[in-house]
Amino acid sequence: MIKQLRSSHKNVLILDGGDAYSGDQDHALLRADAIAAAMKLMSYDALSMADRDLEIGFDRFSAIAMRHGLSYVASNIQILDGNRDFVQPFVIKETGGIRVAITAIVDPRLMPNMNALAGKIAVADPLKSLEILKERLRGQADIVVLLSHFGFYKNRDMLKAGSFAGIDIVISGHGRKIMREPIASNGTVLIQCSAGGEYLGRIDIKLDENKRITNVDGEAIPLTDQIPSDDGAAKIMEKFLQSVKTN
Repeated sequence: MIKQLRSSHKNVLILDGGDAYSGDQDHALLRADAIAAAMKLMSYDALSMADRDLEIGFDRFSAIAMRHGLSYVASNIQILDGNRDFVQPFVIKETGGIRVAITAIVDPRLMPNMNALAGKIAVADPLKSLEILKERLRGQADIVVLLSHFGFYKNRDMLKAGSFAGIDIVISGHGRKIMREPIASNGTVLIQCSAGGEYLGRIDIKLDENKRITNVDGEAIPLTDQIPSDDGAAKIMEKFLQSVKTN
């Protein structure tokens, strides 16, 4: 599906709103490594570091990210101890002459067992962190995208309250809410598309000659067994299943 989109569209960015991993699943580390390998295969541009991801432990999480060359963004998570090369407050991606700033916030109340993460990370106030960063992003980019890991309903409330002013697109993470199309308020567009790899969320953004957004459309694409298999992904799955058998 990703290959199809990239072959039919010139300017494509692949993002993830967090919770790609889970520490409470069988063979959690093997699963996380396989998922990371798949995300590397698909050439993700930026990912959010969220609560379920860190259930495997920060050191293990960072080791997997570094091994597969994944790029994470986190504006309100500070790395206190351990490798921090894989995560930045934001990234700027240029595609088709358009500069896109991507950053992320995570709800501190969702963070798993902070005692286990004590000394490794610190989680700051998300909206204050975003406010500090926002002017800088607007000065460097034509479009600002926020990966907001608060769940749909909290993100919707913040959208209506104007908390995302100055942000063009908010991709909502956490929870299983499926939005068939984006909603807009106060000049910001919000979308979320469930969890567990059941759907691929797609957003189409149109700009005028002054690089101002004129229209945003989107959909949640079901990822069914009707989608042709990918050889690279199949090899990753085969390696994972073989590892499970031997562990």
